[in-house]
Amino acid sequence: MPQRGDPLSISARDWTDMQRVVEKFRNGGVSFQADALQSTYRSPAIIKVLNDTGDPLEHCAIVGLGEPVILPSDNEMEFIRNIAFRIVPPQPGRWGVLQSPVAAGEITTAIVSGVAACKLNVLSAISPNTLADAVDANFTELQISDSIGNAQVLWRAGGTGSQWAIVRIGNTTCSERLEKFVMLSDWSDDGLAMARFTLIEAAVSDMVGIVEDPLGIFADQIGYGNSGLATRTCSGRHFVIQAACDQDDVTPSAPLGSCSYSGPDENPVCSITTEADCAAIPGTWTLGGSCS
Repeated sequence: MPQRGDPLSISARDWTDMQRVVEKFRNGGVSFQADALQSTYRSPAIIKVLNDTGDPLEHCAIVGLGEPVILPSDNEMEFIRNIAFRIVPPQPGRWGVLQSPVAAGEITTAIVSGVAACKLNVLSAISPNTLADAVDANFTELQISDSIGNAQVLWRAGGTGSQWAIVRIGNTTCSERLEKFVMLSDWSDDGLAMARFTLIEAAVSDMVGIVEDPLGIFADQIGYGNSGLATRTCSGRHFVIQAACDQDDVTPSAPLGSCSYSGPDENPVCSITTEADCAAIPGTWTLGGSCS
């Protein structure tokens, strides 16, 4: 047995391996902490997500962040140590990009801040200084915009349509934007209506969403097919601010029915609209249905 003070005898191969381990440790690639402590480390940019959608999701899918998998009421310490969200349909400003494919009911990781590759839908030729954000319930791709979005486009393949891009998530500034809207339904009792929007400053192509009139000021002034101006908030909500009085009634070009969908606060909403516009929101449409 070697004694203290004996010459050190290590093979060149073992010495090289030891140097590699030390170098890897210095670079953060190896941890000698106890297993119990390793679970306390997490990247602020990458989180765990549980596929609670019932369907498999592909690598680089756009996923919304729902309720935490572990709530404080379940286990306060695990809630703090192991942050993980249930995957829901993406919403503007609340989404991440999957780092790997995931089957229904399985857990993987998603990038919620930083640089990621993903699909991007470019609707029209626009300037290279662009932003992008999730489109409600679209797990496949982001939508590009000149003026609002939770991600900055660092590179994209070019042209229009669906394409690969590299984006920086959560590294943007935002201000409210003025937009035009055309109503696709009458007002609900809660002061909500379906509408098609177009940002004025950037001339961004139309998107379908929910216009809000919380005080009911425009309830008796405008209805289906009428237009006005709204302000789009950084969270993607649309509040009506102006509309001309005495606009002509518009006759729908397709049959009407009831459309059930979730409002901005996740409360159920019902509007009378066409099947195509209901699908764009998206909602569940019933021909000839009522909202009473």
